[in-house]
Amino acid sequence: MAYWVLSAELLLLILLELLLCAWAVAWMWFLWKDGQERRHHEAEVERYSRWSCPNCRQPFGPDVEWLAFSGKGTEIDIRGQPFIPHISIHCSHCSFLNAYDEAGRPQFGRGFFFDHEQWCKSLELSAN
Repeated sequence: MAYWVLSAELLLLILLELLLCAWAVAWMWFLWKDGQERRHHEAEVERYSRWSCPNCRQPFGPDVEWLAFSGKGTEIDIRGQPFIPHISIHCSHCSFLNAYDEAGRPQFGRGFFFDHEQWCKSLELSAN
């Protein structure tokens, strides 16, 4: 009888160790994935911060904020050339909004003036 009790305790201990190892592996995978996403984001910030606004000619800088386009639609740029939008960036210096392709080429000559506060107010009015 003592043999079976000892075996059951040993099996329980092994099972708990396996669960602990599985939890540790899952946690390490999560940390690795999070670090990978953070490095990817930092690389994008470094890349986009060197681009400049076609309106005010200022580089966007390290505080650049962008919106990525999903999908691969083809559009036409200001010169009538095919254009595949990659991201849109709102310039913090002059408040112009423009779309850019993978190479950093703007879609529109100067872009469009975009007043974020006015846009938020219009959303509040349309909701009421």
